[in-house]
Amino acid sequence: MAPDSTADAEVARLAEHEAAVARAQEVEKECAASAERDAAATRACDALDRTRRERKAAAAALDDDNGGDSSVSASEDALGDLHNALLLHEAAALLNLHA
Repeated sequence: MAPDSTADAEVARLAEHEAAVARAQEVEKECAASAERDAAATRACDALDRTRRERKAAAAALDDDNGGDSSVSASEDALGDLHNALLLHEAAALLNLHA
């Protein structure tokens, strides 16, 4: 009976090892997906920052043309910030959906 219990213990040990390896591989996949989402979120934030800078540059150019009279009001800036926040939220939702 001793050889059977030793063989059973070895089979159980191998099964446990294979299960641990499978769990580790799953965690590695989750980490890679998380890194991809983080990179995409960073790219989205960078794009929003570039857009904000371009809008400010365009507004400054318009101010120069109008002699300093800005046609962009504070409420329009607030709406732009809200719009950007909603776009970022939508991008994050899509990334999480496809993860």
